[in-house]
Amino acid sequence: MQLILKLAFVLCFGFCRGEVKFEDCGSSGTDIKFSCSEGCSGDILELTKGKTTSFNLGFKSGEDSATLTNNIVGILGGGVEMPYNNIMSTDFCSGLPAGSCPVKAGSYLEFTSNIEILPTYPTIPVTIKWEVKNAGSGNAVCILIKSKIV
Repeated sequence: MQLILKLAFVLCFGFCRGEVKFEDCGSSGTDIKFSCSEGCSGDILELTKGKTTSFNLGFKSGEDSATLTNNIVGILGGGVEMPYNNIMSTDFCSGLPAGSCPVKAGSYLEFTSNIEILPTYPTIPVTIKWEVKNAGSGNAVCILIKSKIV
């Protein structure tokens, strides 16, 4: 199951040229944009086994923060949550081609990561919950992305 979540997140981060729908789950940041390089259009993100996908997450910070931390969770059928923090760096600030840390309220940040979808990942639907935690453990960003591994 961890493989599935990893695959889904790998496809969600990076230099995305397409956009997929997502749901905000409690963000203090605004103007949130998520895009990816493959399988990234419509309602469901398609993650293809054996491929690497670039994910890109951008937003305007709602508050000052010394650090930002990625927290990735895969939500499986029945609402079972599986942590998937090993698919990308937990240090959000290390993946910023735009913006910098410490973060000032109102500044625009853009995170990019390449995620490898391993052939061993199971072929299942998974909802990716991507939280970007601020130094006070609040959510600078929290989004839910419906995905499936194919």
